[in-house]
Amino acid sequence: MDDQQQTIVTILQDNYLVFKALGDKKRQQVLFTLSNNPHLSVGELAAHMCCSRPTVSHHIKILKQAGLLIEDRVGMRRYYRPSFVSSVQAMEQLASSVKQSQYLVNREA
Repeated sequence: MDDQQQTIVTILQDNYLVFKALGDKKRQQVLFTLSNNPHLSVGELAAHMCCSRPTVSHHIKILKQAGLLIEDRVGMRRYYRPSFVSSVQAMEQLASSVKQSQYLVNREA
């Protein structure tokens, strides 16, 4: 495996939680809902999504572990908002590495 391939593998491994989190439709819905309504609590988010608080809490936990949500505490309440900065940087690095690798060979030639 050459250095470029190793870089790609490392980026994929380092961002496994992001890919896992984004691969679920309910978690995508959480992110879309929070993008349009930042700073919702779990209860408010559950009401927007028409699902239970435990279900929303589960998805929030996974999104937080992946670095896709920021939690703000105000008193005893917790509010959430999306954060894509580190994920976008990782995907840009992945795209750049793939562009420089042998994986973008023109198959029509």
